[in-house]
Amino acid sequence: MTLDLSKVEMAALLGDLGVVHLDPSREWVGVLGLLEVSGGSPALGVARPLPSPGPVREEGVALLPLAWGLHYLRERNPDAMFMDGPYIDCFVGIWSRIGDPPLPVYDRSKVVHRLAVDYAVSQGDASLDYGQAVEHFESDIGSAYIGEGTPAFLTRYVD
Repeated sequence: MTLDLSKVEMAALLGDLGVVHLDPSREWVGVLGLLEVSGGSPALGVARPLPSPGPVREEGVALLPLAWGLHYLRERNPDAMFMDGPYIDCFVGIWSRIGDPPLPVYDRSKVVHRLAVDYAVSQGDASLDYGQAVEHFESDIGSAYIGEGTPAFLTRYVD
């Protein structure tokens, strides 16, 4: 199961949330999907290179391996919170924001899948309960604000 949205669904969601209106019939260069962080406004996730030292001039998500992301965030946002254990594989990169510290970004679909796997293993059941995993994510992870370092989650779209 994937929680990723089609391009048409993503365009509708971005418009409904008042983030941006994008035409699904056109090419979306660099668009990754919807970025959400508890306690903040949703934003358009756009792939960008890591900003050079100094103020961030353009918001975006730098897609990075975890080791680089950890190093970058530890220098620029010591309050950044990371998901550990099996959730390390869900790390996507860094969200650089104008006027705010950068945040770690995790793939929402991968986190929910990992939750479903963890639940199945803990119950000794081979079937994955995505409904329960989505509910757990929405109520306990995606909606939890734990300060300036609260991670962001990316809902991707599939073309």
